[in-house]
Amino acid sequence: MAVNLDKYFGIAEQSLYVQSQRAELISKNLANSETPYYKAKDIDFRSVLQDLQKKGGASSSHGNLLKTSSMHMDLKGGGKLAPEMYRTPTQPDPGNGNTVETQHEHTAFAETNLRYNMSLNFLTGKIKGMKTAITGQS
Repeated sequence: MAVNLDKYFGIAEQSLYVQSQRAELISKNLANSETPYYKAKDIDFRSVLQDLQKKGGASSSHGNLLKTSSMHMDLKGGGKLAPEMYRTPTQPDPGNGNTVETQHEHTAFAETNLRYNMSLNFLTGKIKGMKTAITGQS
């Protein structure tokens, strides 16, 4: 009996890619918190997951993976899984036009880290369950 791993794992794999992409954006925002006219970017995680669920969890994109060796496998698609958007600041800095709010970025980073770890724990549990089913040992 064939097992469809995409259905077995659901959208957890894509969730990891989206969260790592979001963490990278937040890091860039924090690094540019003093850069004049820098506009903070973010990803709407909820809408991305809704889109993935509508598509059945399958995705042709696997985030920004860098092929550093000719021995690496090619992945379908490439590019970014989630579209970036500019964040609307609650208290913009009129002096330099920068829209990065460091307290908001730290909160968003903590939330992203929590969601990433939840997705990772979910995948780990699924893999352990599959291993138990195959070997009969936990």
